[in-house]
Amino acid sequence: MTKLVLLALADYANSDGKCWPGLNAISTKTGASYRTVQRQIEVLESQGHLLRTVTAGKGTTYTIHPRHSDTPVTVTPGSDDVTPQSDSHEAPDTVTPPPVTVTP
Repeated sequence: MTKLVLLALADYANSDGKCWPGLNAISTKTGASYRTVQRQIEVLESQGHLLRTVTAGKGTTYTIHPRHSDTPVTVTPGSDDVTPQSDSHEAPDTVTPPPVTVTP
């Protein structure tokens, strides 16, 4: 059900990954109960797949965070498991610039 809720949100999302459907709309689209949709959104948020931004008087905006395109993903058919594969020779997060030589 988690994947189905994520797919429903992705269907509503714009090119920036943002969407703002109501829980009733997601519930109707997925066929899941209102409470199930709430729980699955909490799961997706805790796993880092989306960010919820609640604005008083305006509702909730969801931002979907796709995995980095350079990280291969393994999907097990028939399950909700999505496992990123790590590469032992990944580039470091920071790059040290070469030393600067100043000549007078």
